[in-house]
Amino acid sequence: MRLILTTLLIAGHLPAQTPPADAASEKPPQSGYRKLAYPGDKGRVVARVDGNDITLENVIAHISKRHAPDMDNFLRTPAGNLYFDHPEPAHWVRHYADVVALREESRYRKVPASTIEKALSEALKIAFQKNLDWLVKGRERLNQTWEPTQDSINILLDKFQREHGLKTEAQGYLNAMIGSDFTEKQAHRYHGNNARIFGGRVTFAHIMIESRDRFTLALLEGKSRESALKRIEDVRSRLKKDGSNFEEIARAYSQDLKTAARGGVLRGASRFDPMLPAALCRAAWNLQDGTWAGPLESPYGLHFVKRISLSQQQFILFTPAALPTIRETMRKHQQEDFLYEVRKKRRVELLY
Repeated sequence: MRLILTTLLIAGHLPAQTPPADAASEKPPQSGYRKLAYPGDKGRVVARVDGNDITLENVIAHISKRHAPDMDNFLRTPAGNLYFDHPEPAHWVRHYADVVALREESRYRKVPASTIEKALSEALKIAFQKNLDWLVKGRERLNQTWEPTQDSINILLDKFQREHGLKTEAQGYLNAMIGSDFTEKQAHRYHGNNARIFGGRVTFAHIMIESRDRFTLALLEGKSRESALKRIEDVRSRLKKDGSNFEEIARAYSQDLKTAARGGVLRGASRFDPMLPAALCRAAWNLQDGTWAGPLESPYGLHFVKRISLSQQQFILFTPAALPTIRETMRKHQQEDFLYEVRKKRRVELLY
């Protein structure tokens, strides 16, 4: 069943919908992956969960059934196939694999179907409203206005569900299985054990090796993948156990063009920093100063991570006013841990 928002309160003005960028006008350079096409590659295995193959057709059929009824037909058009020049298909594969794993886990835990459906609908509503708010603020910064109509909202919703429906569905499963109804005692214990998360910032360095295409985020194949794995082993063999030459190796080997020149250093990362991959923040916060780990995978490639320092920019005391924030952070932390455990338990393997 498709998730539908029947009513939505909107403050301010919305920009008009923008279609996917026309990749034909800006072709990415030749890369070490085989570009997908639909329906020609619908039988391509793009992931495995519990040892079971997931094809591109499985992914698209689910999006069509649950989120965007026109998806299958749309991807058969030249405009729809342009999506395969962009990161969306790689994100669809990742999120659908999570959905399959979380769905199986919810069945194993006998979570009622009504609880799941309610959580999925609520997750979509919250995510779409945040997207609208972001669009409104962007238009306001340009001093532009647009009077929303139900038709224009439906167009925005269709685009949002086509591109982000699977991500919100995975979040809905997490919300159904990890709630926020923590007692005050539980929240107090969490705050005491994780006080530095509230107001803390980590400075860390990373070395990124491109195991995925820079433009589409598709997994590299053939000689390109062999080259990436060889580079990983080269970095691993050169890094000293004490991490003293980490920044030097980052400058020489990291393929993150934004940070390599400064030794891969990223400053001021919060525990759940929305601007960074969760895998990097998770690793940096779990390490001790001066230690490193890797390689670990993010949606962008493989990384080595070294924690440099932790600073406390502010302290949040345990008060009634802070309790909602503490509960929400606790929930986010538990959901992240749970998702990583489910991926491991259900043997999630990404092949695109």
